[in-house]
Amino acid sequence: METGKAQASAEFLVTLSLVLILFIIIGFILLQRFNATTYMKFDIEGQDVANSIAGGINEMAITGDGYYLYLDPPGDIQGMPYTVSFYVNESILELRVLDMTWASSLSTPRINCTLSICSFNGRKTTMQINESIRIKIENRDEVIYLKNGTL
Repeated sequence: METGKAQASAEFLVTLSLVLILFIIIGFILLQRFNATTYMKFDIEGQDVANSIAGGINEMAITGDGYYLYLDPPGDIQGMPYTVSFYVNESILELRVLDMTWASSLSTPRINCTLSICSFNGRKTTMQINESIRIKIENRDEVIYLKNGTL
C-alpha cells in the first residue's frame, strides 16, 4: 500500500508540472501580444505626430506669405521625449524617439526655427520636445518660421 501513495504523489507532481508549463507558455504568448500592441501604438503615434507637424508646415508653405497657424504637438510620445529635425536643402522632417525614426515629406526646405528648444548645427535644425508647447508656424517671405506660439 505504501508504494501506491508514492505513485500518486509522482503523478500529482507530473500533472502539476504540466499545468505550470502550460501557464508559462500562455503567459509568454500574452506578453508577446502585449508587446506587439504597445509597439504598434508607439509606431502609429510617432508617425501621426510627424505627419501633423509636417502638415502644418506644408499648409503654411502652400497658403503663402503672411499666413500663420498654431500647432500644439504633444509633449511626449508614449511617455518619451522626442526630437524633430529639419535638414538644410532637404524637404524632409524626421522625428526620432529612442532608436525609432519616422519621416514625413515637406513642401519646402526653407524652415527657420526661433524657438528656445531649437538648435542648429550647420546641417540640420533640431527641436528637442519634452513638454507640451504651442508653436506658431508662419510664412514670411516664402520662409517658414517656427516661433513661440504663446497667446
